Amino acid sequence: MKRLIAIFLLGVMAGAVAVTLYATRDLDKLHDQVKTLEQTNEELSTENAFLTAQSQQPDIKQPLKNIQVECITTPDDPSIEAVIKQKVIKRLSFFLGKPQDVLVNHPDLPANILDGQLVHVGKQKFRVTVTLVIMTHDELHLRVRGRLDT
Repeated sequence: MKRLIAIFLLGVMAGAVAVTLYATRDLDKLHDQVKTLEQTNEELSTENAFLTAQSQQPDIKQPLKNIQVECITTPDDPSIEAVIKQKVIKRLSFFLGKPQDVLVNHPDLPANILDGQLVHVGKQKFRVTVTLVIMTHDELHLRVRGRLDT
């Protein structure tokens, strides 16, 4: 009987050791994951602080380098959209190379210049309306709509 109890206790102790080793291995994995995630969190916090500071202090003295135009026409025709895009870029090209502070301080300026303008494409006339103006770094992004003018 003592022998059975001794074997049982030995089995319980061996099982406890196995469970402890298994749990230790899992804890080591979790510890490594926590360290990796803490490092990633620190890197992202640093990047977030940098981007927040940069967004609050935009470099508006930097010259405008590009104008991107997205055009939607009624009726929908890619060739007409391409012509309207070219004419819009041509009308706003005097902004290229100039400091961005004018556009940052007066974001309605492109719309004031373009809204209501007529663009002739073949025998058709399209009235241009600016629906969106976005400044990103050194680019001006516009969305314009061209409606067939009768």
